[in-house]
Amino acid sequence: MQLVYYPIRPSNEAVSALYAKAALYNEDWAKALEKAKVVIASGKYALMADVQDVYRYDKEDAARIENIWAYEVDPVSPGTSHQLVGLCGPAGSAAPAYARTSYGSMFAYQSFFNSFDPADKRRLLLDTTYVDKTGKTIPQKSITPITTQGVLIKKYMDPVSTIGFVPNIPILRLPDVYLIAAEAEARLNGGSAAAYGYINTVRKRAGLAELKTGLAKEPFVDAVIQERAWEFFAEGDRWYDLTRTGKFLTVIPKAVNPVYPTRTVQAKNKYFPIPQDEINANLKLEQNPDWK
Repeated sequence: MQLVYYPIRPSNEAVSALYAKAALYNEDWAKALEKAKVVIASGKYALMADVQDVYRYDKEDAARIENIWAYEVDPVSPGTSHQLVGLCGPAGSAAPAYARTSYGSMFAYQSFFNSFDPADKRRLLLDTTYVDKTGKTIPQKSITPITTQGVLIKKYMDPVSTIGFVPNIPILRLPDVYLIAAEAEARLNGGSAAAYGYINTVRKRAGLAELKTGLAKEPFVDAVIQERAWEFFAEGDRWYDLTRTGKFLTVIPKAVNPVYPTRTVQAKNKYFPIPQDEINANLKLEQNPDWK
């Protein structure tokens, strides 16, 4: 019996989306906008009607219309796995809320929850309570091990599998492309009609009114970065958005709680230092200047 393997390759649109994001990070606004427009114009991807469906275990295949590139997870063992399902649900939570078995509590701060417009459907992907296995509703603040101001993240739940491998983990979604286009367009041309169109596409799906018109370039870009925070929390983008824009020096110190009332951030924290073992192994390497 001959086994035939079909390698998984990214689509042209996935390559263009990644190119757009890399160009944005390199402040090549024209190229970022060009590549983002290629993806949008292709018509191959679309926003799901309900943002919660992007992360539902039983909507995995349907979510491919929005997920341009994702980490494919198998609900079998052994297989490609992750720990997010177990981390998102607090220990003792009951299915179908989070998972059949969970042992952690990955959470956002209460201040982040409060930053959402109550009409924002993305806020439904955060929770201030959960149901335990006795059926009792438990305030998250009573069990979180780090701070009483923790809010549960509900993007990664698997209420049916004992293995906890689904849903797939988004890497590039179509809203990312729209917001890349919005930022790049604004960097080039300010708050143009096109820039508003891109960001309002994402806001409309979230159930929000259109962004206030008449914003100057910098306030508009700030609005895009904030929109990215609401859209992509727990998807690995926030730190990079803050560091590439230099906002981490002002935003991170505000991310405090009663356990950690102060956060001291320095410019050098934008990068990790090169490990000393690597420098010892290669005498031509030089430590990042701020870490010398």
